[in-house]
Parts: sequence; structure tokens; C-alpha cells
Amino acid sequence: MKKFFVVLAVAAIALSLAVPAMADIKMTTTGYMNVRGLYLDGNIMNDSATVENKSSNAWYLMEMVIDPTLHINDKVRIHGRVTVMERVWNGGHGAESDTNSFGITANRGGNYRTEHNFWWERLYMSFPLFGGTLSVGRMSGGGWAYPWQDSDSNRDRVKYARKFGHITLVGLIEKLGEGDGGKQVLTLNPSPLDNFTNSYSDTDAYAVAAVVPFSKEILWRPLVYYIEHQQANAVSSGYTLYISNALTLKMGPFFLDGEVNYWNRKFENFFNPGDLKGDQWTGWLDTGMNFGPAQVALGGFYLQGESDKSSAENPKRQSLTGTGEEFQPMLLLFSEDMGLLWNTSGVPNGTIGSSGYQAIYLRGAYKLSDTMKLSGLAGYLLADKMEIENADDDIGIEFDVKFEWKLMDNLTYVIEGGYLIAGNYFDDPVGDADLSNDVFGMRHMLEIKW
Repeated sequence: MKKFFVVLAVAAIALSLAVPAMADIKMTTTGYMNVRGLYLDGNIMNDSATVENKSSNAWYLMEMVIDPTLHINDKVRIHGRVTVMERVWNGGHGAESDTNSFGITANRGGNYRTEHNFWWERLYMSFPLFGGTLSVGRMSGGGWAYPWQDSDSNRDRVKYARKFGHITLVGLIEKLGEGDGGKQVLTLNPSPLDNFTNSYSDTDAYAVAAVVPFSKEILWRPLVYYIEHQQANAVSSGYTLYISNALTLKMGPFFLDGEVNYWNRKFENFFNPGDLKGDQWTGWLDTGMNFGPAQVALGGFYLQGESDKSSAENPKRQSLTGTGEEFQPMLLLFSEDMGLLWNTSGVPNGTIGSSGYQAIYLRGAYKLSDTMKLSGLAGYLLADKMEIENADDDIGIEFDVKFEWKLMDNLTYVIEGGYLIAGNYFDDPVGDADLSNDVFGMRHMLEIKW
């Protein structure tokens, strides 16, 4: 497998870089593969006011992600990411279906994310420059500090990082959308529809960030991220400003991890007349104590919701962003595999936006042995703003339990279960009818990491 990736990596850069002989090239990889089984007992809402939903659902997931690094020499690197067979086994027939024998739909060559069995999704180079490191190409983006509001994705960017003493500074330029180049070249008879006329139709981003260790116990990570939305039509022109501050404290057995974010957005002439303006505050906090093999923590998060119906006279918005794809504190409410509210900005609340969230949770963990760990969480979730008449802001209470067993150095088995007590929000909008059910879910997984 390693030789296979070396050959592919060399082929990908052969036209742009003069590489040394194959014998001089070194490659290292990190990655993981997992296979997951999932089960859900029932659904929150009944089929109707009289028919209770007692159905269940079980399915499997799998994926493999490999991050190869090609060491051209002691300083120059080429980094990549390959995703292999990321898929859902569904329909009772597995991933590779035989249409001739059973008359069922085959899904060869694709997966549940409509990608491919073998997808080389990232490739970028890095090398030292002026005392720092410059990285150019398609790389990971959309995340900073903690998982709160992070959505890891592939970004075309130029990034420069350098240390000044104990402080690391980062700057980047990013292309989020391209509306002109690459589609039209020089022509003898230009037409009004040529993409040269759409040069001001990109989405560009610029960011500066820092990692500031005040001491071994205190770490501060600020970020300022600015997106310029350049569109030929004024409906989409404007900007998004994102400011994040993450703080880490570790003092003996006490720890505190937190992140406070501010979003500001403005689009010109979204309504006629008037501009669309909005800002939003969000935050996450997790703090607790370590007691030998045990840990106890209290945490919560806040996502500002929409409180007014936006209009031409009042075009202000608060519901701008969501919790993020990487933030998955609860199995049934926020996990990617089965979460009801995964990567959302809230539930419908009667406005043009969403409700936002207020949440509090208590979690604990105990290391049973060098290879076994038991953990649990109890969380309560509320809608931050609820404008639906007679609707409750109580979304639900969830209890999770997880057991992790390290079978060998690189192989772990994980099993976890969650129980969700559905809140009154699911009943009240339809006249206090009892339409909701409590839900049980379970997930287990074998994972190899290297």
C-alpha cells in the first residue's frame, strides 16, 4: 500500500516539481479505518396523533482516511488526504449490489456522500520561508482551537506560520469561490457572456491567528477571519466577519476549556430598500477536575437564536451560524451518525431564522484499567429563542454511556448508548397533543489508528 501511494504522489507532482530519485523519497502516513454499527429504537414523533411510532432501524458505516506526507528532502513536503470507501451499508444488500441476481439498485463507484470509492481530496506543498513555513494548495480548513463551530473541509489556500519566541502567528489567504477564471480563455470574438465580465464574482477569505502560551498553565488562541463575498448581483455582495477567542487553563487537577465567538455579516440590497445586517454571539465551556483515574466536568454551550422576524424595515438577523460538524457532545442530539440536530443553528421557531441553543451537561469518566475506560454524560437542551405561540423551549434531556476497550496498540472497540427524553417543544406546536416518544440509540465501532 505504501509503494502504491508513493507512485501516485510522484505522478501528481511530476509536471510541476523536479523530484530526486525514488530512492531518496521518504513517505510517512497517518490515518484510521473504522466500521460502525448503529441502532435506533423508535422515533421522536408519532406517525399521527393516534399511532405511536414503535419502529426501529439498524445500519452500518465504514470509512478509511489516509494522510500521506511525501518528504522530497529535509525541508520540502507534499501532504495529501485520501478517503477510501466511505459508505453506508443500507437496503439489506451491502455496499456492492448485484442487480442481475436480485434486481436491486447497485451503488458501485459512489457512497452516501456522492463521492468515490477512492478520493484524493487534499494535496498541498509546504516549505520553510523567512523563518517560518509556507503551505500552498488544497488543505484542511474550517476549524480552530476546539470542535465548537468547526466544520473541517477542503480549502484552497496559502498559509504562512512562524514562531516569534513562544508565540506562533498564522496568516492565510483563501479562495472559497471562483466565478471567472478557468472557464474562458482569450478569444478572437469576445461575447458579453464571457467570464472576463464576471471577474468581480469571487468569494475570498483572509485570516490572522495566534497561539499565545502565557505559561504552561494558560494558553490563548485568538482568530480573526474575514470573508469578502464578491458577486455581480447585489443580492449576495457583502462580508462576513468571524472573531474567535479560545482559552485553555490547566492548574493541577483543575482544567478549563472555553471558546467565545462573534459573527458579523452584512449584505447589500438583500431587501429593497435596505441592507441585510446581522451579528451573533456563541460560546462553549467545559471545566472540571481530575482525580487520579477519574474525571468530572461541567459544561455547556450557547448559540444565539433569531428573536425578530426580519423585514425591509428591520433586516437584522441573529441566526447566522450553526454548531459545526466537528462538535458532537451528545450521541442522539448532535452526533454525525444519528444526531437529530447535528450541525444546525437551532429548531424552527417561527422566524426567518432558527432558535439557537442553550445547553448544560455533566460528564464523567473513569479509567478501569490501562486498556478500558468508562464514561457518561447527562445533558439538557433548550431553544435560545422561541417565537412560536404556545410552544415550549424545552428540546430534551439526553443520557449517554460509553465503554472503550483498547484490544491492542492500534485497535480499539467502542460501544455507547444514548437515551433521549423528548421535550415539550415537540408536542406544544400542535395543541399540547402527546405526539413525542423517548428514543434509545446505540453505536459500536472497531477502529484502527496509526
